[in-house]
Amino acid sequence: MKNNIIASIALFQSLYDNGKLDIFSVIAKFVQSTIQMNNLYSFDTNQLKSQLKNDFEIEIPESVIRTVLKKRLSNEVSKDNNGGYVANIASLEVNKFNEELERQTSKCQQVFNLLFEFYESINGKPVPQNEKAELIDSFADFLLKSPKEHEECFFSQFIFANENKKAFLENLNEIREGYIIVQGVKDITDSTDINSIGSWDSKLTIYLDTEHLFSSFGYNGDLYKNVFDDFFSLVKEANRKEKFIELKYFEETQKSIESYFNAAIMIKEGRIRPRAEVAMNVILSKCNEPSDVFTEKAKFLSHLKTHNICCDKRDNVVSERITNVENDSILATIIRDAAEKWPNVDEDTVIKYLRQFSIINHIRCGNNKTSFERCRCILMTANGIASFITWHPLIKDEKSFTYASDIDFITSRLWFKLHKGLIKGKRPISFNIVTKTKLIMTSLLYKSASNKYDELNNSNYSKDEEISMYNSIREHEILPEQINSTNITEIIDFINVKNIEDLRREKSALLVKAKKGEAALIELKKIKFEEQQKRKEQIRKKWKRKEFMHILLYSIICLFFSSLIYLAIYMIKSPNDTCIGTIGFLISCIVIPILTYTVKPIKQRIVSYIRRKKMHFFKHYLK
Repeated sequence: MKNNIIASIALFQSLYDNGKLDIFSVIAKFVQSTIQMNNLYSFDTNQLKSQLKNDFEIEIPESVIRTVLKKRLSNEVSKDNNGGYVANIASLEVNKFNEELERQTSKCQQVFNLLFEFYESINGKPVPQNEKAELIDSFADFLLKSPKEHEECFFSQFIFANENKKAFLENLNEIREGYIIVQGVKDITDSTDINSIGSWDSKLTIYLDTEHLFSSFGYNGDLYKNVFDDFFSLVKEANRKEKFIELKYFEETQKSIESYFNAAIMIKEGRIRPRAEVAMNVILSKCNEPSDVFTEKAKFLSHLKTHNICCDKRDNVVSERITNVENDSILATIIRDAAEKWPNVDEDTVIKYLRQFSIINHIRCGNNKTSFERCRCILMTANGIASFITWHPLIKDEKSFTYASDIDFITSRLWFKLHKGLIKGKRPISFNIVTKTKLIMTSLLYKSASNKYDELNNSNYSKDEEISMYNSIREHEILPEQINSTNITEIIDFINVKNIEDLRREKSALLVKAKKGEAALIELKKIKFEEQQKRKEQIRKKWKRKEFMHILLYSIICLFFSSLIYLAIYMIKSPNDTCIGTIGFLISCIVIPILTYTVKPIKQRIVSYIRRKKMHFFKHYLK
């Protein structure tokens, strides 16, 4: 079960990340633990290698083991007369190592528990006990290697469901980084100088495929550009003292670029429709007129020249060359095998990559039993067919190094080789699990869209239906940086729709639901409006009653004060005062001052008070 390798890699990264131990000292800790656990008083390097693989699921080359025993464990292990080794087990220090292993195992188990909980939330039932080990193994493949296609969506959704948990993501990223270091150790050979780790000292030509050239200019989105920029910065670091690494592209790649921009012109002229390609969508968004495509193409080629990425113009590979991997028998077999995965595999594409691999094989002089560091040249591609061909048994045997690899592998190898010990700081963005997840989902999304376009072109839908379906597919063409926890479910639903007819039925069902929902919404708004009008009318009646009571109260108060005034006048009036004199006195001394100083403010206050009360009353009852 691969939970062992995850815990071991997490431990490897933890020991390495404290900054006090170099790679070989970390390996020495694992070697000591294996010797102690298995009581290996005497052993040879092959036996120790096998036991390390059995205990920790990590593979250490014998050359590295010999270096570790000689340079790091000379006091604990010594050579015997038969070429083997003898260990003084009592002198081995393993307590701290075992404590740290237990801690890392516990952290990994927390991740697995989250995975089991997510499985239950999606499927509505717990993970069957007999399937837990298989689920962990599949997740380990997703985290560290290349997962199976039908599992990518589930694990991607799991990552996005927990993307706000900082400790969770940091744990996974540390495991991925540890895996890169462990894989880098496997590339060390007997001829590798330990002191050379931290610099690059061999000539290497990296041929870039079309998608990486586009990524360098941002045509595949910001996320792909950031991944390429990390790779490019490592190349520049390797060439700091001398130009060891060259970046080139083949003539076929140049022709592909020409065809790509010609297609963009045709799309702008309305002769063809764009397909599920990020780069094409970005190019089209930058060009208003067909003539703008020429300007955009010139900018792109100028960018390549500025970055010293040049075309390698070679003559066609001569068929008599012993290094040629291209012949009719190999071509027919690969096309037949590839058709099982890609039913519409293009023969010209297979021929193109076979020719490129022949050139690479010729540059290597047919010597492919080597490491990345000493391979002399390699094709960096993200094309699935190229990857399929380079790993085909007719092209690569068990001991030979591949003709092509992806940008993640090459970036990780450069990073490992160029960083002696641990340099605290920025890591390549491709090491980040969220980045990897977004790129995986983008690849699946555009592959699904491309398949649906192919099916749509071969369908017999009416013009209106065809346009509608075309627009439905286009709606799902988004950049990798736009994928997040909000839209991941919708993206997976689109990917899981396997054919265009299912998509049409689903769209029709959604339209019916939308129309029903729209009608229901209008009816609901009408009902709510009528209810609100009734409610307002009821409130108005209540307010009228309340207003009548206020007026009655004010009238009583006014009558009361009038009575007081009348009583006061009656008391101060003398028999000699006439009625007109009394009224004049009242107006001059009381009524006029009151009207002058108080009536208007009082009226304003009364009106303002009534308005406030009315508003408060309506708000209260409408609420």
